[in-house]
Amino acid sequence: MHEREETFRVGNEDAGIANLVKRIKELEPTLIVLEPTGGFEMLVVAELTYAGLPVVVVNTKRVRDFARATGQLTKTDKLDAKVLAQRDNLAVLVAQHDLNLAARYADRVALLVDGEIKASGTPRQVLTPELISTAYHLPVQVIPHPFADVPLVLPGNTASCKKL
Repeated sequence: MHEREETFRVGNEDAGIANLVKRIKELEPTLIVLEPTGGFEMLVVAELTYAGLPVVVVNTKRVRDFARATGQLTKTDKLDAKVLAQRDNLAVLVAQHDLNLAARYADRVALLVDGEIKASGTPRQVLTPELISTAYHLPVQVIPHPFADVPLVLPGNTASCKKL
């Protein structure tokens, strides 16, 4: 949401999409803008349309061209979302699977396991060693990012990782 600069993430499966539709409906956006993701957006578009929400899929190249024309030369999903959200009351959805990018750029994240939301909140609340290890069945450690005030997810645990 542009004026609130709020973001959140859900999985691209039935439970995640249902949660997405419910949350976006509560926000009453005037327009929902999605970038294409190789066809993965099709079910989301269909469900948002079925729910009576105004949704469009934009041409990614044109978004980048528009961003460049406004002086935004860096390419990231978060920056593209901000460029798209220049209108009031506009929701922008971004697919993100890299936990560290989600931690750095998302205001809110949702951790899904087997199609169910196991945790939802700020990156600091959700990206904990316990939750991530349970979701991915791998040991991880989460430390403060050295350059940003966000968590940094590393593979392994404190016993198997050298001190940085």
